[in-house]
Amino acid sequence: MRAAILGLTLVITGWSGADRPVGADEPSETWAVDPCPCGPSFLPLRVRCRVRQGFHGADFRDACRAHDRCYEIPCVNRAACDLGFLRDLLDACDASCRPAACRRVSRRMYAMVRLGGGIAIRAWRRSQG
Repeated sequence: MRAAILGLTLVITGWSGADRPVGADEPSETWAVDPCPCGPSFLPLRVRCRVRQGFHGADFRDACRAHDRCYEIPCVNRAACDLGFLRDLLDACDASCRPAACRRVSRRMYAMVRLGGGIAIRAWRRSQG
């Protein structure tokens, strides 16, 4: 099941293998903690880094972190978290040199969390005991 989610994530987000995480050449405190927050948190970091972390100047990492924090709230409305995620992704696209294409990628990422977000929440809650 996890392999299927990863495959779907990579296809929907359009990872080509040539993409590098946004800020890969700019180490920061946040980068050292989690360079690739986008993608299911139950996946190993090396696999998560294959999921888009941005798009042509747009940095999606803060949107992904905020989405993860929203999911961690007990009894949270998942749909509200996911809509907030989409809004944050679309806002990040303002910094992209290809904003229309960035918005398409954002909508695909939103579709992915709508499809697989429940699995990610359950996996995270199990890991917390």
